Amino acid sequence: MLVRGFPLYAWFVLGFTLLVILLGAFVRATGSGAGCGQNWPKCHGELIPAAREVETLVEFTHRVTAGFSFVLVVVLYILAIRYFPHGHRVRRSSLGALIFMIFEALIGAGLVLLRYVADDVSLGRALWMGGHLVNTYLLLGFLGLTAWFSMGTAPLRKRGDYLARLLVVLLGLLLFLGVSGALAALGDTLFPGVVGLRWDVHLFVSLRNFHPFIALAVSFYLFLTVHLLRQKTKSLLTLRLSYLTAMVTIVQLVVGAINILLLAPVGWQLTHLFFADLQWLCAIFLVTSYYQEDD
Repeated sequence: MLVRGFPLYAWFVLGFTLLVILLGAFVRATGSGAGCGQNWPKCHGELIPAAREVETLVEFTHRVTAGFSFVLVVVLYILAIRYFPHGHRVRRSSLGALIFMIFEALIGAGLVLLRYVADDVSLGRALWMGGHLVNTYLLLGFLGLTAWFSMGTAPLRKRGDYLARLLVVLLGLLLFLGVSGALAALGDTLFPGVVGLRWDVHLFVSLRNFHPFIALAVSFYLFLTVHLLRQKTKSLLTLRLSYLTAMVTIVQLVVGAINILLLAPVGWQLTHLFFADLQWLCAIFLVTSYYQEDD
């Protein structure tokens, strides 16, 4: 079932949400998380704060765009209910997006109210950042599926072969890689002057040291899975998505290496995050395409 206009809107919501996520990373990378003080949803106790510092402007801009993204997802779900029948996969995926968007807002509020922002180096912040990354990935995944399903693609089929299981494991590994990347980026922000493999500075620095090795291991698993998939798939779409996922992964590895060599400047951190999100979405579409293939 293809509803005119809905797919375009769904892709727009996905793209805009991705931009908001990058802006959120900019807030973290520039240490602007406390730009609105300890107030949420108000900023310094005001709905529209007076111009104070650059950090306030950055954090308030992020909150405004995040709020707009929230509204877009609510409208997406309302439109899905209106145009798609009960039980349709677009309804289910848009509901998933709405649920994780609500969690995204609550996690963002929690980070501010619990003071897990700016220069905080507590273990609690690491746990919240890990949960934040998982929720963000799931939000992007459901938004991507909403756009994908709304284009009238084939229904999902049950698959019990080894490739189906390998692909599901791949998604789990990418989630784990994303969490390690979020903690590594936090370490780069909080300890920018620490160079090399140092284990005696702080937990965030130690976790940062593991991330490149985790990235290499997960990438090897991804390349192996994609290679096996190419040998079995009968779908041209799945084949093309496998090539796209592999190419994005190669670019991501190169960007990650440059990010390390340049000591993680803000611009390269955002580029690294963008390709990490793109890699996740490509993997989501690849797995979905394989599960839509005829046996």
